[in-house]
Amino acid sequence: MKKYKFIIILALIVVLSSKILCYADENTIDESRLKGCCLPIGDENKFINGYGIIQNSEGYSRSMLYGLIDKDYNVVVEPAYYWITYDSYEENIIYAFMDIYAGYGDIYKIPDRGLEKINSEMYCMNLSFAVRLESAFGGFENINSSAFSGDMIAVADRQHKHYGVIDKSGNFIMPFTDKYVYLVQDPYIIRYINTGAYETGSKIVADGQLLNSSVEVLTEAKYDYIEILADYIRVTKDGRVNILDTNDYSELSNWSYTVLEPVGNYFIAKDLNGMYGIIDKSGNTAVDFLYKKIRWDKSTGFHSYDEDDGTYAKIKLPGEADISEETEEAPDTGSQPEAPIETQAYFPVYDVTLNGIKMENHERLYPVIGYANIAYFPMTYYDSRLLGLETKWDSVSGLKITGFGSHMGYDEYKTELAEEPNPHSIKVFTVDYDVYLNGKSIDELAGHYPLLTYKDITYLPMVYKLFANELGWEYRYSKDEGLIINSRN
Repeated sequence: MKKYKFIIILALIVVLSSKILCYADENTIDESRLKGCCLPIGDENKFINGYGIIQNSEGYSRSMLYGLIDKDYNVVVEPAYYWITYDSYEENIIYAFMDIYAGYGDIYKIPDRGLEKINSEMYCMNLSFAVRLESAFGGFENINSSAFSGDMIAVADRQHKHYGVIDKSGNFIMPFTDKYVYLVQDPYIIRYINTGAYETGSKIVADGQLLNSSVEVLTEAKYDYIEILADYIRVTKDGRVNILDTNDYSELSNWSYTVLEPVGNYFIAKDLNGMYGIIDKSGNTAVDFLYKKIRWDKSTGFHSYDEDDGTYAKIKLPGEADISEETEEAPDTGSQPEAPIETQAYFPVYDVTLNGIKMENHERLYPVIGYANIAYFPMTYYDSRLLGLETKWDSVSGLKITGFGSHMGYDEYKTELAEEPNPHSIKVFTVDYDVYLNGKSIDELAGHYPLLTYKDITYLPMVYKLFANELGWEYRYSKDEGLIINSRN
């Protein structure tokens, strides 16, 4: 009897294993069955929801084109796009870009009846690109709206003159207009007035207003910037920050802060005198504004930090027990961000030129990469010094970057080459250490774009406030020339 039981169990294991292997094989693209096309280098090369990404020829080059096949190996989208990717959250949505940096292209979805394109004309699906390039004239903070949020996505025409919001069927929720710039973060639509101003120092967008997905107006049109957080809505006006109640959208304070960072039931706040304190959800002061800097981590809680001498001190909240005195070193767990988060970035196909030197980006061990449809720059020793930056690292205070003005010459510049061509997509991580630029926390300069690490090298997002305002660099992008960075001002 035991013998028969053993045989039955063994048979079940064999059957289950064969089904798993069969499933794995069914979702792995067999390159030998492709006709007139190839698989992208370095990708997982699997069918997702019945479709797989292909390229028009072997290898990797700036002119490589991408398309789609179905599970019968029929080409359903001819290789005509410069990049194709699935939505990060919903794999039944596919983006096909003719211009990667601008997020310009088509949107496909995979309903039960098969693949279909939802847009009648190509859109720019990353409004951070439009605002960022225009902000070279106006200095407005970067905003990202590169994918669907819920059932909505903000789009623009090729010239970034008209903006709208569409749903997953391609229908307009907010029709195209040149009067407004739209951003979406489910369940909200953020609407800014498009000033049309391009003169230096002028705002490109103004008077932000919050609407819901039913297009009902929730706030006045008066904010410079609106940010949807997990449990709060943060708004900015004339350099000051406030929080909106998510029930009635009333303002928390009387606009007396320049920083408000939510932490549980409290906010780390910076007053108009440049000092830090802590307020509660009702706007009442919980910790007086006596500190040069306040940080928080989940192990040690709130503590002050003096950047001049590197000392930390635990901060007592109302109702907490007495705490220890100031210490000379950072807590063991530090004030660092939480553990690194793994995410996917991509390898851009456009050219990159640094101070007149054209980079062979596809051959570099530490290439310029793309994430959230903006470029990320590597802080290697040679790349940073070519652009007049000095980097210094230690395990306590993190990475410090200083613009010292002296540029490395071309004859001194070196770049490490990768052993194999860089893949179509790459695995990156968010940083778990502090980064400072010219003594300022990079978090305050980089806006909503996370700092990343790739192959243990820190990557900074190419945002206007960081590179143009803080360092005085000039940079531009075009489809023909690619990304051009000039730090010799």
